[in-house]
Amino acid sequence: MATFGRPTHMIKKQFLIKAQVASEAEAITESIKAALARSCTYTKSATDSDGARLRRTVADQLRGFAPEYAVAVGVDQHSANIIRLCEAVSQAHGPILREGRFRIGIAQKALNLYLKFLWCLDRSRPTPPHCPIDRIVLTDAGIDESWTKLDSIEIYSQWASSISDIARRSGFETLQDWELALWNKRA
Repeated sequence: MATFGRPTHMIKKQFLIKAQVASEAEAITESIKAALARSCTYTKSATDSDGARLRRTVADQLRGFAPEYAVAVGVDQHSANIIRLCEAVSQAHGPILREGRFRIGIAQKALNLYLKFLWCLDRSRPTPPHCPIDRIVLTDAGIDESWTKLDSIEIYSQWASSISDIARRSGFETLQDWELALWNKRA
């Protein structure tokens, strides 16, 4: 399969170079950093050590999901995993989270970006169920919403479906190839 006339594996390599990710450890760090950046996830009383503990919890959760995604995972199971991530982090760190909650938008960004990195690092991995949905993706899809404030799995699913339709109409076989090309073009 090709993306903008280039083989997908070349676009994946370009993404990894631009993102400066060459290992699973770097993938986990960059995924969490991107999900939490400018997301207003923490309360004002959260300390640096609180944030470090939360990031360790998210990393442990993401790594726990990774083996499941070594084979193709359907969108329903993927959505359930996003909810599980939200619940686990919220339960463990509620007092330092705004409104006591790790939101769907933050969880999907962390999980989807981690899966994207794993997919790009390992050619034998199946295509992830969704792409990371962020400002770049929403803007290009004509969706005027904030992913960082999203806390509804139903709205997330609507966005993913709409963006998948846009990717197909744009000539891409998958949402993930569309997003990869978009990210490489804009980054």
